Amino acid sequence: DVQMPGASGPEAASVIRQIPEFDVIPIVYLSGNTELDLQLAALTLGGDDFLTKPVDSTHLVVTATARATRTRGLQQTQRRLMHTAQELQSYQRLAEHEQHMAQQLMNRMIFSKDLEDESMQYWHQPASRFSGDLVAAVRDGNDRLYLLHADAMGHGLPAALPLLPVSQIFYSMAKQGYTLGAIAEKMNSQLRVQIPVGNFVACSLMAVDRHNRTVEVWNGGSPDVLFVDHQGNIKRRFHSLHTALGVMSANSFARNTELYQWHDAGDIVLYSDGLSEACNHNGREFKPILEKVLSQPIDNSEYQNRLPDLVDALDAHLDGAVPHDDISLVVVRCEE
Repeated sequence: DVQMPGASGPEAASVIRQIPEFDVIPIVYLSGNTELDLQLAALTLGGDDFLTKPVDSTHLVVTATARATRTRGLQQTQRRLMHTAQELQSYQRLAEHEQHMAQQLMNRMIFSKDLEDESMQYWHQPASRFSGDLVAAVRDGNDRLYLLHADAMGHGLPAALPLLPVSQIFYSMAKQGYTLGAIAEKMNSQLRVQIPVGNFVACSLMAVDRHNRTVEVWNGGSPDVLFVDHQGNIKRRFHSLHTALGVMSANSFARNTELYQWHDAGDIVLYSDGLSEACNHNGREFKPILEKVLSQPIDNSEYQNRLPDLVDALDAHLDGAVPHDDISLVVVRCEE
């Protein structure tokens, strides 16, 4: 009732509504007062309906039954939602555990201590938990530095999975001193079998011989590999002469590489298209800034690695914008 001793009906309703488990309990007012303002005020304090006395018995039964039926339906829906939420939480915990295990497994299979080679630095920023970009390095028995820079199609786990056979083939064959063309051909044939049609892995393979001052490159679908001297001159561009891995048949695959011998000290720079195509808030790509930073001379007497300058320039360019692709960058020092 609206008028009750100790507390009015609206006051009691407002207290009931403060209890979470009573949130859907139907509340119907009974009152002999027919003032519209009073009824509206009572409804705003948690009521669902307002009946005026005298009340027709049929009206009362129908109102109570309708409200009770609706409340039971809401409670059932609420229970289903709670059950669904619990299932989703359980699924999320399981998926998180599986992704963590998969990530640990991939890290063990892909990454090597050889990435700590003193002549190179690399930087990697994945767009999601699993990256489709890969950097791998190893030295063979003749002290040549073999380097793999790969960028698989897509993002996340589907893009990361093709990198497993690529990395395993690279480490196995590079340590034994196989040619870059042979390594690329083996990777291509393996991916042709293992990945769905239409998928591919852009790849740059490189062998650096510091004793003979040569760098050899096989580039399939990756951005240009650059040799930049310490004065900021791009002395050599290794363009993509081949199709990305996983596309060409064995009969059509080309193993030929490019060779360059340096005379002046410089850096070899490799990067994924996620770096060159990283857009700021105005939709401008980073590529022009990339080559502008590379054109700056560096101190030859006390070697300065270009990688931190490139990363700082990228951060300034993005200015808080979030890249939509994996980004990786490698700089290899080539001394005189």
